[in-house]
Amino acid sequence: MAAGTRNIETRAKLRLEIRRRVERITFWFRRSANSPRLVEDPAKELFPFAEVRFTNGKCRYIVLTKRVIMTLP
Repeated sequence: MAAGTRNIETRAKLRLEIRRRVERITFWFRRSANSPRLVEDPAKELFPFAEVRFTNGKCRYIVLTKRVIMTLP
């Protein structure tokens, strides 16, 4: 089996696992009436970010910055 074939199989398994565990991913690029408030101070807004909802009911926020990707509980 070639290395490329194993890589494709691994990626397919990971995608399947993500589909099984993740219910929805919502991306937020600017403040709106429906966007979650991650910080109290509007001057310190954390945009853009993604809200990841899992099938077990939990939710995580992933903040996308120029150099770092932060995961918030």
